[in-house]
Amino acid sequence: MFHVKHLGSKIMAEGFFEWLHRIAAPTRRVPKDISKLTKKELELKGREIGIELDRRFKKETLVKQLKKQQRKVRES
Repeated sequence: MFHVKHLGSKIMAEGFFEWLHRIAAPTRRVPKDISKLTKKELELKGREIGIELDRRFKKETLVKQLKKQQRKVRES
């Protein structure tokens, strides 16, 4: 069984399992060091642990806020 994608005049066919793996596989591994995350990723990580980070602040500030909240979560 094949999945067919139309790309303008080109047609690309790939096996079903390759397509499924590409769709279901994570697009990016999350690094252990949160300072390597983007501002958007930091914001999403903050939401996961229950805080809302404001991306208008510097990345350094967001990392500090997130680490502080993570310590609080671990302690409770």
